[in-house]
Amino acid sequence: MRTRTFVLLWFITSSVVAQEWPTLQQRYRLKRISSVPVLEKKQPEYYIYYFFSPECPLCINYSIAVKEWEDSLNIQTVVILPGKQVKKLREEYMTKYLSDQQVYQDATYRFSQHLQVTVTPEVVLTDAKGAVLYKGLIDDWVTALGVYKKKAEHYYLREAIAACRNGEQYTKETSPIGCFIVVPNTTR
Repeated sequence: MRTRTFVLLWFITSSVVAQEWPTLQQRYRLKRISSVPVLEKKQPEYYIYYFFSPECPLCINYSIAVKEWEDSLNIQTVVILPGKQVKKLREEYMTKYLSDQQVYQDATYRFSQHLQVTVTPEVVLTDAKGAVLYKGLIDDWVTALGVYKKKAEHYYLREAIAACRNGEQYTKETSPIGCFIVVPNTTR
């Protein structure tokens, strides 16, 4: 009986975690806020979710990282803005830094909480089914708030993608550095 219960619980939790992007988009009511045409690639091998905030200076610096993967045939990139931003600030940020990207707003923070994202910028790499393969820093350019290297030495996201493709060992999670995502208390 214990084995059946364990298997049932494992099946339920793994089906909640591993879901494809269109399903996640609907389930967490993510609002598409960019005017870029949705060019869903045929069965992408990986999804990269960049969690950015227009109010976080680090996100401005890292918004160029999104462009690195946009031309990859089997990787779908998606930018998520957690919470509700001031519309003018959000639109200026998108126009200046993300004008050619698919951007979605996670106004309820449900998707961010589902992936346990706590900081912007933070990146999550999933496979085509939605299983998390890597979570955390894009690279090690920032070592602490306000402390930067001249150049990054470890490109965690890039290394994770290469390792997944080659079946090699890699760092599956790093502690993100940036602006905390503050979820308002709604239990008043």
